[in-house]
This record gives sequence, structure tokens and C-alpha cells, in this order.
Amino acid sequence: MIVLDASVLVSVYWSDDAFHAESRAWFAGHLMTMETLHAPYLILAEVAGAITRRTNNPELALAAVHQIQTVLGVTLHAVEEEIGSMAARLAANLRLHGADATYVALAAQLDAPLLTWDRVQLERGKQWVATRTPSDSV
Repeated sequence: MIVLDASVLVSVYWSDDAFHAESRAWFAGHLMTMETLHAPYLILAEVAGAITRRTNNPELALAAVHQIQTVLGVTLHAVEEEIGSMAARLAANLRLHGADATYVALAAQLDAPLLTWDRVQLERGKQWVATRTPSDSV
């Protein structure tokens, strides 16, 4: 079980991303495993916004969101009271952005590692959960 940050999926879909090749290689390898991917529903808006801002192509962004929901097998989680409250504490104590804290909180709740390219999330999040990049996982 892995909690997947939006930064990984953005790099899978955006070919100009610095981590595009590494993310695609990780994802191709991951498809051979039975390990489940998890993310908060927030990932849909984060991926759509990031891809559209970088490519000016909302169709590509919406296609990525559709694939996340239907093809990639990502289990999406609502941000309810427990995760939301934990994310607030993590945002305050680890000085994380609210969205980043939400991924860390979900990883803590599921007792799963967090896969991300976000350096702040990697460094500060590791105080609470195991964090790694796709390069660490290939």
C-alpha cells in the first residue's frame, strides 16, 4: 500500500517535468505489482490544476483525472474529520502546506509510505511517516 502525492502523477502526465522519465518508469514497474495506491480526493483537483497551468491544456488535465478515477486503480479517500484534524496538526507542527499535510495524514492513517517528489513534504513528512520518491522505489 502506498499513498501517492499529486506531484508523482503530474510528472507522469507532463512530459516536460524534470521527473517525467523516472515517474513513468516507476509507474510501469508498479503496474506489475499488486500494491494498492491511495490518495485523498484532493489529488484530482491538484493534478488538474497543475497540468493545466503547465500545459495550458485543460483537455489533457481532465483526461488525466479520468484515468486516475477509472484506469490507474487509485483508491480515493474523502477528507473527513479524522484526516482533516490530523492534517491541521501536521500543517502546524511540521510547517506543511495544507494539501501536503493531508497526504501525510492519510499515509499516517493507513500506516503506508508516502510517494512524492515534493522536497518539503519528503523532509518534513518523514518526521511522521515513511516518505520516498519514485527513484527510491524503482
